[in-house]
Amino acid sequence: MLSLRQATAVLFVLTVLGGPLAADLAGPSRLATFVDGDERFYALSLSAQLDPRPRVEREVVILFDTSASQSGFVRDEQFSCLDTLLEGLLPNDRVRLMALDLSAVELHEGFATVNSPRLNEAMARLHQRAPLGATDMRAGIEAGIEGHTLGDPKPRHIVYIGDGISRANLLHKQEFTQLVLSLIEHRISVSSFAVGAKTDGHLLATLANHTGGLVLIGGDTLSAQQAGLN
Repeated sequence: MLSLRQATAVLFVLTVLGGPLAADLAGPSRLATFVDGDERFYALSLSAQLDPRPRVEREVVILFDTSASQSGFVRDEQFSCLDTLLEGLLPNDRVRLMALDLSAVELHEGFATVNSPRLNEAMARLHQRAPLGATDMRAGIEAGIEGHTLGDPKPRHIVYIGDGISRANLLHKQEFTQLVLSLIEHRISVSSFAVGAKTDGHLLATLANHTGGLVLIGGDTLSAQQAGLN
């Protein structure tokens, strides 16, 4: 049985990274009739078989926060979120895993598919990486943008896992605006699993609000609109 966080994370994957729903109307149907005097009425019920899985290849850059604040049970929670995220992806999805603290470090070359040897080796390197230093969110998002195949029509996503607190580089309004404009220009959504003793939900939700992503905080999926950060 899925825990509340796991179940919500699955919904997060389907909602944030999902594509158009494919409907099959060849499922169960029911025809009912009703007679009122000389008039006969008909009601046809069709049950659509919905497949929530997208039919297009997606690029997902994952930023895993490895700063000093992400240790102990927080780090365990991070890996739980990462495992759930990867389990919800499809075989044709392409993943790029990066560790983020003072800078963003690629853990493998290029994109890799889920359960591929390249991604499995990157996961092993991530487990061995010690949580040190502070987080530079600007460097992480910029690396996430540059890590994508820009100009390609496929859906592009950045998923951040961490507390969202950018102690290494406080984002000023102008810098943040330029960052968001770049994300919008390249049609990249930013979604987050906010994990930590303290989290900057405002920053993460604002990024989600402007790019079409979602934020998972404490087991609840919040859209930026629900967080009142329009």
